[in-house]
Amino acid sequence: MRDIQQLEEYCKYQKANASMVIYECEKDLMEKAAIETPLAEEWISKMFTGCGEHTVKEI
Repeated sequence: MRDIQQLEEYCKYQKANASMVIYECEKDLMEKAAIETPLAEEWISKMFTGCGEHTVKEI
């Protein structure tokens, strides 16, 4: 079970990092192309849905 817990922590950490990076890109995009924030948020959630699920199933 410890492996799964470590994996979940790792996923949370990756999501936090990715959100920061995407936020910076998003700010630039919004300035250049007036892209709506909900679209970026939807993309983020799709990108990270099920983070680690396949690994959990393999254990």
